[in-house]
Amino acid sequence: MLKRSWLALALALVMYPVAGHAQLGVYGEGNETWVSGKALGGDSPSGPSGHANAIGGTFGAFYDFLHLGPLALGADGRYSFAYDGAPALYGNALTYWSAGPRISAKIPALPLRPYAQAGILRARTNYAAYSEMHGGLGYSYQVGVDVDMLPHLGARVEYSGGYSGGMGSNTGITSLTFNQVQGGLVFWFLR
Repeated sequence: MLKRSWLALALALVMYPVAGHAQLGVYGEGNETWVSGKALGGDSPSGPSGHANAIGGTFGAFYDFLHLGPLALGADGRYSFAYDGAPALYGNALTYWSAGPRISAKIPALPLRPYAQAGILRARTNYAAYSEMHGGLGYSYQVGVDVDMLPHLGARVEYSGGYSGGMGSNTGITSLTFNQVQGGLVFWFLR
């Protein structure tokens, strides 16, 4: 019993510096989005696969709860939207919510914090000129870098991609893929 107590104390002392540096961050980004799927950008649900370019924004938060030297493990949650401004009857919109694990690193002696993350997403679209948004489940992934500018403020550059299936809509879109190039600001707390 005494041996287990000493082991628990030793583990707590080792883990304190690791878990004691939790980091919370929030971010906002502008994006350029490329979406592809059946009938995108057209007015006919029976049309061929197509694509559309859109602009929008992404907002989210992350929490790094485990630090192992320069690496940090955590979670990220985000909301993203894009609209292509097409002269279609209702315009073309894409929105999605995504949440999942994240890994980041602090590069010693440089103000760079590269990261990668993946998530499960719920996407909705009204592409193909219909008034209703139709949704499906899928995945997303992001890779990027945060650049420290001030103690609690940084710039962010990111590439995102994703897929959503099972759209099940009258637009004829059964699935869609998207790619985004994003840039914006990140604010850190608990640093």
